[in-house]
Amino acid sequence: MARNRLTDAAIRKAKPCATIRRLSDGENLYLAILPTGVKTWQLRYRHDGRQQTATLGKYPRTGLDEARTRAENARKLIENNVHVTLHRRVERRSKLAANALIFEDFAKRWIAHEARRVRWTADYRREVEQSIARHLSTLHGLPLHQITSPIAASVLRDVENVVPMMAEKIRRRLRGILDFAVEEGWSRGILCRPADAGRRSNAVTSRR
Repeated sequence: MARNRLTDAAIRKAKPCATIRRLSDGENLYLAILPTGVKTWQLRYRHDGRQQTATLGKYPRTGLDEARTRAENARKLIENNVHVTLHRRVERRSKLAANALIFEDFAKRWIAHEARRVRWTADYRREVEQSIARHLSTLHGLPLHQITSPIAASVLRDVENVVPMMAEKIRRRLRGILDFAVEEGWSRGILCRPADAGRRSNAVTSRR
């Protein structure tokens, strides 16, 4: 089937009608024009013998070139017998979950986990909570997966400049939080190597 049949000019001029109108770009990529005038990119394919339609975005937010790129990526999935719609749904929900997991919330989970594991005293737990709130507050609103090495390093440099006596302790606590994120599958490792994540000391006297 011929590809790249559509042009931007033709898409802009296309008008709706009483029923859904589909303009073909070739290889089962269509611009569906609803009676309301909404224009949506669709890729039609078969999965396990059944006809399926994957929505690739709305025009003009998703332009012609972008729609073709998304269609090509979807075709690669189809070749591997992947249900495109379900795949995109899982990706979207995974992304939402990752964005929802911000540093501040995960730091609280790490504190609760370590307090049980190492049996922190109430006073020591309070000290850890206060030091993280005070010295790592600039990370609090960030999703874990957005905390890159330069961002973490910048925060630690600020601690070193303002309260050098606390720098190593804060570094260990940040490392502990990010190691825990690796163990939980939420991060690929920022200040530590993933292989090191399970080798933390179990000593009750440990002071992170």
